[in-house]
Amino acid sequence: MAPTGVAESSGTQTVNVASLRPGTRLQQHLFDESGVLLLAANTEITPRFLELLRGRGVRTVQLRQAEPPRSRGKRTYNFQSSLAAKKSTSSKSTVAPQETKDQPASVAAPSKRKAATDPLDRAAEEHQQYVARAEEGVQAFQQATRVLNDVCDKLLRGVTLSSDTIHETLNPFTEMLLDDRDLLPFIMSMQKDHDEYLFEHSMNVALISMSMASQLNFDRKQLTEIGMCGFLQDIGMLRVPRDIRLAPRSLTNQEMYEIRCHPGHTVTILAGIRDAPEAARLVSYQVHERNDGSGYPGQRSGMYLHPFSKIVSIADAYSAMVRPRPHRDALTPYEAARETLMEVKNDRFDGKLVRAFLDSVSMFPIGSKVLLSDGVIARVVRSNPGKHTEPVVEELHADGTPTSRVVDLSRLSDVSIADVLS
Repeated sequence: MAPTGVAESSGTQTVNVASLRPGTRLQQHLFDESGVLLLAANTEITPRFLELLRGRGVRTVQLRQAEPPRSRGKRTYNFQSSLAAKKSTSSKSTVAPQETKDQPASVAAPSKRKAATDPLDRAAEEHQQYVARAEEGVQAFQQATRVLNDVCDKLLRGVTLSSDTIHETLNPFTEMLLDDRDLLPFIMSMQKDHDEYLFEHSMNVALISMSMASQLNFDRKQLTEIGMCGFLQDIGMLRVPRDIRLAPRSLTNQEMYEIRCHPGHTVTILAGIRDAPEAARLVSYQVHERNDGSGYPGQRSGMYLHPFSKIVSIADAYSAMVRPRPHRDALTPYEAARETLMEVKNDRFDGKLVRAFLDSVSMFPIGSKVLLSDGVIARVVRSNPGKHTEPVVEELHADGTPTSRVVDLSRLSDVSIADVLS
């Protein structure tokens, strides 16, 4: 039964948030006014969900009828075989990609015998190559966290270092980014074994920052430099007492003061890297500042923040939200992306940079498992810049294993993402 305060129009019902009640399970999907899915059909409305809506000034939402699953045998998709091999056409020294868009081939359910030139075969093969490259990247990611651990250990013992080791660690990721803009977010999504939170978090921040910078057409040198900024920005947390930074509870005012001191600790520690770029010091001090001046440690805002700081702060906030901490559970990537978008409305993040973030990871971030409106389960494998709710997905078998059947949702008018699965 629909809540009170409902206005119907063309199959869509506009509902007052005040009429929604905790514990209710609506039979329709719940969207905001811009068409972003907030809650899937048959999902329970929680007090926390209502609190978030009210806190952001959302007064009305829209109910849309859930579509029943359709027969897979009747589905026809448009496949774009070049998606998995999307590359920059610029030189290796500059990131200014021009994506090649092949004309999609309309392919029905394939026969058992297909020619080697079948677009579906090519798409599957290219996707498998993409996954294989990402698996190599996972190994490089894990090695990078070990390098950061070693770098931090030496710096805290007062050893003076060169930045060469850090450059060498990040160079493979720069190469991957120049080859394919989607690889770094996909590598992050494939992480299974979690290292010490700080080191893995720092690598995630580095990769997201580099991906965003690529969308903003930074050149090769800038990509590596902003990667280093993300890589090093939080190491001052190691000088915060462990029982504070890992406390499974809300912190006292004095303990929060200790946390807010860590940017200064980072700047001091970075003095031990004799050729560290100046931007790394600035970013490490400003990464927790916000566009509206509400951050710390200096409450600096807008024009007073280094451009790299604004990028890395978005990457840092998102990466922190998707990892569990002793005092809170992790958000899903979709919830974290939505929270990041909301911070533009609150003027804490720059809207242009958040668009670059969504161009990098999608509103349904790469790696998310989703339910399509026709009942098929899939995982997001690529973003679609400018079409943040219509990423590229790979269908999954009933047991959750990949099928290598890749679908670009931006090319389909009758299939969309209906729900995000944990």
